[in-house]
Amino acid sequence: MSRVENGLVSPTLQMARLCDRQLSTDGELVALAHSLLESPQRALPPVQVPRDTEGLIGRERELQFLDHYLDKSRKDSTGMLVNIEGNVGLGKTATAVRWAHRRAEFFEDGILFADMQGYSNQVEPLAAEGVLEDFLTALGVEAVDIPASLSQRAAFFRTLTARRRILIVLDNAAGSLQVQPLLPSWHSCAVVVTSRRRLTALAVRNKAVPLPLGPLAAHDAVDVLASFADDTCGSSEAAAYRVLAGQCGYVPLALRIAGIRLAASGRVQDLVRDLTDPATRLDLLSDAEDPTLSVRAALERSYCELDGPAARMFRLLGLTRPGLTAPAAAALSDWSVSRSQRALENLADIHLAHQDGDGRYTLDELSLAFAAEKAAADGTEEACMAVLERLAA
Repeated sequence: MSRVENGLVSPTLQMARLCDRQLSTDGELVALAHSLLESPQRALPPVQVPRDTEGLIGRERELQFLDHYLDKSRKDSTGMLVNIEGNVGLGKTATAVRWAHRRAEFFEDGILFADMQGYSNQVEPLAAEGVLEDFLTALGVEAVDIPASLSQRAAFFRTLTARRRILIVLDNAAGSLQVQPLLPSWHSCAVVVTSRRRLTALAVRNKAVPLPLGPLAAHDAVDVLASFADDTCGSSEAAAYRVLAGQCGYVPLALRIAGIRLAASGRVQDLVRDLTDPATRLDLLSDAEDPTLSVRAALERSYCELDGPAARMFRLLGLTRPGLTAPAAAALSDWSVSRSQRALENLADIHLAHQDGDGRYTLDELSLAFAAEKAAADGTEEACMAVLERLAA
């Protein structure tokens, strides 16, 4: 230590590890050593963001919002934390990835990316401990230096990212608790989270800014479909393209699946005819090769997250195209208004339902078809009719 203090030798990682253990600094000294010493990882910062989606159409307003908020956070020295939230298939990941590529040069110290598997049909949501291990490794930390506990890893990560310009993209988050340990403490870093949920706790604790994502504008939805055709749609087909876009609910995932079918058949009128019946629409909006590319499968994962009252309310909404207010929902469900309101709010929190200005909760075209399937499968429609008959008596 004396030779280091007098400049006779340079400090090493081995010395930092020893001091860290002896002083019980939870990895702080090792993190500082990594940030100060030149290393291959330091010279080549991690860029983990996936390939940009070439077919992303629209979302310019959302991309401009992210640009604006980054500039604002730099000016105010507050740090950027944004949650891109919305229902399934709306392009939350594609929007985050596109923005990360657009601003990659700004984040000179790297871009970290993790699919948190919050709504995967295949695996359980990722634990923060494992994500932190991957992030620390990407930042040049050797396996032997990574602490064992979650709190130590989180502290190590905050130390290592301090005063560095890093973008952290946490995709498909299950909830606020999963994300919280992965947040850096320094304002030079930016965090973009995508989730189907409103991450209320993250907003309360960390002032996360929500960026809701809705269906595409009608003209953008038509452009998505037309991008799969050999050439732009002629005037004779323009009306059919608009109908097809509406049948897909202006949802990018459904539009892209329909676009693949359109490219194979070449006749938009035939596809419009095939998708006319809502009862079979979801059967066609899927991919036989990749079961994850399915509107029904994506909605199923969100549906499985609902508690009993919210799931029942979702099925009731599937029987009422104009939607329901809380008093109307209470009448149909034979519940109190307050219980019905809580169930409707839970659906809105996970973006399975949308609240209009008059307090009416509605479903988009695809969610409506899925909810109707669920209602038919478990007898909700018959129970609803029984309630209506009793009220009319």
